[in-house]
Amino acid sequence: MGSKFSLLNLIGIRRLIGASAVRVTLFLMIAVCHLFGQIDRGTIQGVVKDQSGAVVPDAKVLVIQTETNSTLELSTNSEGAYVAPNLPAAIYRVEFEKVGFGKVVRQPIDVRPRVESRVDVTLNTGPLANRSRSPRTRRFSIRPRSTTRWGLRTR
Repeated sequence: MGSKFSLLNLIGIRRLIGASAVRVTLFLMIAVCHLFGQIDRGTIQGVVKDQSGAVVPDAKVLVIQTETNSTLELSTNSEGAYVAPNLPAAIYRVEFEKVGFGKVVRQPIDVRPRVESRVDVTLNTGPLANRSRSPRTRRFSIRPRSTTRWGLRTR
């Protein structure tokens, strides 16, 4: 009879451990569901191409949150692709520029939590006015300096 009593105790302990494991598992599943509810970030991504359909590498991409005017500056990779990850849910404006092409603006882009918004654009060849010039290439004219000495002008 002593062995029968210990066998019943062993079965009771196993049931208790099994019930505890089920409770812990349920608790963890509920906690994970709440964590997913806290994610408020989204992504804007896309590809930049030219009129012929060729990709445009190294194009400047500005992602601007319209409410705060905060800006994220990106460049397209060798395949013309860009990704702006982990953006707070909000309304954005995306600007695309490349020397020799006209500027393209896409708005409004609504970024929602856990959603990847796709913004593909085609850049058109732009006028010369859209080309940027480096400050180092500015043209300066050098004029002879005139000085005044005792009321006389010399050159």
